[in-house]
Amino acid sequence: MARAQRLQQLREALQKALQRTMPAASASSQAPDFGDWRALVQAEAALSRALPALAGEGEWSAAERRALAELREVHEAARTRCEQALATLGTQLHEMGLQKEGWLAYAGMSATLQST
Repeated sequence: MARAQRLQQLREALQKALQRTMPAASASSQAPDFGDWRALVQAEAALSRALPALAGEGEWSAAERRALAELREVHEAARTRCEQALATLGTQLHEMGLQKEGWLAYAGMSATLQST
């Protein structure tokens, strides 16, 4: 398989995986949807295995450099999505920490009521 085609396949797989990290529009507040990150991990692993082998095949043609640039753009979008998710998770953990005392009091009250 030509390198440009392989790079295009890697880009498409990464793009599909990136789309799966987006929360579903129908997610309810009762069951938050954080997206499916496993596909992105798998696409990144495939990319990290394939790129060194592809680079070892010699000089890049113009078509291959274009395909590599397109792959780089999708990879940058994936990195940005990861940063956004990390920031969101950090905010959620911070908010949970602010509510910790209330949760502990509720749990203690619930345990007391169940033991009576």
